[in-house]
Amino acid sequence: MKTRITSCRGARLPAGAAVSPARMRTGSQCHRIVRSLFAGVAVASFLFLGNAARAQVWTVTGSMTGVRGGGTATLLPNGKVLIAGGTSATAYLATAELYDPLTNTFAPTGSMQIARTNEYAGNFSILLTNGKVLVAGGRNPNGIFVAEIYDPTTGLFSPTGNTTSPRFHHAMVRLGNGKVLLAGGLSIGPIAELYDSVSGTFSVTGNMSTSRDGPRATLLMNGKVLVTGGWGVSSAEIYDPNSGTFALTGSMSVARASHQAILLPNGKVLVAGGDNPSNPGSAWGSAELYDPATETFSATGNMTATRGSGLTGTLLPTGEVLIVGGQQGGTSTAEVYNPITGTFSLTANPTIGRNGHTATLLTNGLVLVAGGTPGGGTVLNLGELYSSGIAVTIQGPPGPAGPQGPAGATGATGPAGPAGPVGATGPQGPAGPTGATGSQGPKGDTGATGATGPQGPQGIAGETGPQGPKGDTGATGATGPQGVQGIQGPIGLTGATGPQGPQGVQGEPGPHGLIGPVGPQGPIGPGLISGSFLFLAEGVTAPSDYVLVGSYTHEVKGAGSNATIHVPMNVYRKQ
Repeated sequence: MKTRITSCRGARLPAGAAVSPARMRTGSQCHRIVRSLFAGVAVASFLFLGNAARAQVWTVTGSMTGVRGGGTATLLPNGKVLIAGGTSATAYLATAELYDPLTNTFAPTGSMQIARTNEYAGNFSILLTNGKVLVAGGRNPNGIFVAEIYDPTTGLFSPTGNTTSPRFHHAMVRLGNGKVLLAGGLSIGPIAELYDSVSGTFSVTGNMSTSRDGPRATLLMNGKVLVTGGWGVSSAEIYDPNSGTFALTGSMSVARASHQAILLPNGKVLVAGGDNPSNPGSAWGSAELYDPATETFSATGNMTATRGSGLTGTLLPTGEVLIVGGQQGGTSTAEVYNPITGTFSLTANPTIGRNGHTATLLTNGLVLVAGGTPGGGTVLNLGELYSSGIAVTIQGPPGPAGPQGPAGATGATGPAGPAGPVGATGPQGPAGPTGATGSQGPKGDTGATGATGPQGPQGIAGETGPQGPKGDTGATGATGPQGVQGIQGPIGLTGATGPQGPQGVQGEPGPHGLIGPVGPQGPIGPGLISGSFLFLAEGVTAPSDYVLVGSYTHEVKGAGSNATIHVPMNVYRKQ
């Protein structure tokens, strides 16, 4: 995959950053390739730019096929986005639609078998490693057992195994082994379960330490899962896929539900906003960072507004996090979190405020925000795109190969040439002292293997004579055929090798059949397999379930310095 980022303006780098003199050009703008060292370790730095350095804008897309709030969205391997379920102003929805970034339009696709929503508690669908989409849980109006699979090749949903518990307000995350962890939900206790796409079944795994209504589950770089919050819960815990067990880790500063928990390029997790259970009807404007190395949470900058359930958080190609909407304060605005400075700042406002929408990072670097409600019982059918001001082009993986053409008929085998006669074996001469190796004769034409000639009698071995002086090394002589073993006499000197008979002429091979034509190459997919991207500096190891999909160069200015430097980055996608 190829990534191209164009910009020549950036923020400052910390003192001590090493700058390479290598340069490259994009248009009329110069880019320097840089490496920055923080505390003696090469660190992944993204292209963090001040808001003034970029044109951050929203543009309206085509209308959705219908109004939809509290739905679920999944980026497909072909670059399109599947949006399914949710509610209208009066009913639960089973319908689904596809957004095509090439045409900037929505089109209907097959409907789910069960209408469902997760309300404003987050997605209830996830992309599997086989390219299909699992839809599990949700409510209508109670929790739902039935799970379904969407196949992008047919555009249809079909049933798969049922969940072990009816879940809604739950969290879903795909593990490095391809299985899907479902955790939490309203009124089901601490039960968690796994979905296996190979067997198409759900099975229970270890229990969490407590019940969690509206938690978040985040896959860490070490392959484990951080589960945070839930209604009235400030604790967090770690799920280990190897042992199938949960263990408590450090607690958040406050209890949060239906918040956002986003993995950052440095391996930490940004936890922001969410409902405030201690004061129902209010929300948090605070945020904090979880560090897997110390297993602790620490405060970071506050958001510009309180944002409750219905907010979304999306990791941008710049390494920043886009926060949109949220009840109890943040409906009409959007803001960006900068991990370098640890601060939030307002960005351009959406064309219309909303909560309970979906937000999906596309393969072109834009963020699709669709559906939701501005409040007052209104449900939207509007989509819009957010641009962070960085031009990104990502070429998706190749599509599947076309079918192979039929094989040509096998030609008849030609007749074998006659075997040449084998020369008789010469008698073995008396052993003499070892002489110099003779030169190699010219190579004759290759013929078919001749019939084996009769074996000559073995000469009587003489007594061993003294060894002669070592001769100069010559080319290897031809090996004569082996004689029949005779009666062993007294040990004598090694006799010279008799000459080998000539080989017969080889018959001409029969003609081969024609080979069938090769089928046409399948289409090139424009996008990544997953909506979850990982952006790491060159030299930083990615988790085992992420694959390298591209690279680009970013530039950064550190505080207290006027030097502009650039960082070579790698782009990974989840398998």
